[in-house]
Amino acid sequence: MKLTKWVTLVLLVGATGTVSPVTAQAKRRTSLTTFPRALRGTWYQDVGKVDGYHYYNGVRFTTHKFYFLANMTKNFVGSPLHARRLPVKQKMQHLDWVYATQKKGVIRVEPWSNRITLPLAGYYRRTTIKRNGRRVKVVQNVSANGKQVNSQYYATKKLARQFKVR
Repeated sequence: MKLTKWVTLVLLVGATGTVSPVTAQAKRRTSLTTFPRALRGTWYQDVGKVDGYHYYNGVRFTTHKFYFLANMTKNFVGSPLHARRLPVKQKMQHLDWVYATQKKGVIRVEPWSNRITLPLAGYYRRTTIKRNGRRVKVVQNVSANGKQVNSQYYATKKLARQFKVR
């Protein structure tokens, strides 16, 4: 008899809400803190040969940095990746920083401030394509909706020369 009274009391107290309810924490919307592993590495695109030297556009993703090689230069230029709250409020600070967001498998890389432009800022995804009967891993620079491919970057300079768009 005492046991049934005790069980009904516990059930009654639990049902009326005198036990503190667990509330879910709101998820903070921030940008990526690291680049995805599949995207990391150095990726090249052959832009042509001038005076006997091959020039390449390139992107390099490390854990916390985004590097780019553009406009017929020979050295990569890097920008550190920093997380920031979304939506983005533009400031004049940290002109060399970048932030990245991910949506439906496409990574958007943008400068921290809208006062500058990065030559290779945009939307990236890593995928596998079939060329000459074999599968090749590539990083594609795509449109915002991910449907149009603007350019492709290959894992080695040799592959970039081999599959150069003529």
